[in-house]
Amino acid sequence: MRLFFVKSVYTSLNTIVKRFEKLFTENYLKYHHIPLADNSLDPRVFTFFEDNRDPELLPAARTHILRDIQYLNDVETIGTNTRILDYAIVDSVLQPHSESNCPVDIIVQLNTANLQDVLKERLINATVALNKRKLTDSNHFVNYQLTVNKLNFDKNQYAFHPYYNRWIKKPRHLGN
Repeated sequence: MRLFFVKSVYTSLNTIVKRFEKLFTENYLKYHHIPLADNSLDPRVFTFFEDNRDPELLPAARTHILRDIQYLNDVETIGTNTRILDYAIVDSVLQPHSESNCPVDIIVQLNTANLQDVLKERLINATVALNKRKLTDSNHFVNYQLTVNKLNFDKNQYAFHPYYNRWIKKPRHLGN
């Protein structure tokens, strides 16, 4: 009889603990993060202005991306800035109500002049090293995608150029 009682108490406590853990994690995740305003971008990546200017990348996020692009340029020869022709952030993090940990997808257009196999391998290895690192001061992972084709944003809903801090394809909810 006593063994049965101990077993039933243990089962009850185990059930209560599991319910508590579930409630705690659900409620913690709902209330302990930076809330996003309706139709807004993540404030840990973009800064908003009171005078209705377009949102821009935060300086820390912009510097992080520019340093990574410089690192990719330096794979060939340090100080040579001719390997990367253009780059842009597309979709995921630019979408309204995007998740707080969605990736920052950046398409990088390579200059194909004198692009030998050894250099291709070094660029791929450098990109793999840069990918999946978190963007400065945020929960977003950076995901660089190399291409030799001219950047075309017809298939993308949104596009932003980090160097110029300008929208290429701006979301409708941000205005004209």
